[in-house]
Amino acid sequence: MVKSASIVKVTLLFSACFVSILLAGTFALIRGVLSPRGFGVAISVLCIVAVVILSVVWSRIARKAEAETTLNSSDTIDESTRKRRMRAVRFYQGWIALLVVCFLYGLTKAGTAPVAPLAVGLVMNALWIFASIQAIKKLRNSVQ
Repeated sequence: MVKSASIVKVTLLFSACFVSILLAGTFALIRGVLSPRGFGVAISVLCIVAVVILSVVWSRIARKAEAETTLNSSDTIDESTRKRRMRAVRFYQGWIALLVVCFLYGLTKAGTAPVAPLAVGLVMNALWIFASIQAIKKLRNSVQ
């Protein structure tokens, strides 16, 4: 199994780099090298790049962990673990129902609310629904 220490180390290193780049950008803004608009664009680009880099690194770590757990998949789970996982499945199903209701409510506000924040909210909601469905699939496969 992949140690959680490796995830913590990667996240800590990344956070240090992120904060140092952010501080350098702030210093450039204070000194007049960057305009406020340029600083906003720089922060936006930094956040997008950060999400992409962390996604790639964490997916590699998860892939490695999954490869190691499939080697040890002969382990059976006890009844309490099975019940806990099924409770988690029911929780995720309820969570998905709530997200769908919120998604539909967001769609009803399409004409009255600003477009960009509404679009971001709807996309994030859809991504949460997708992630929850993937979690349910993984939990159901682990129970069987």
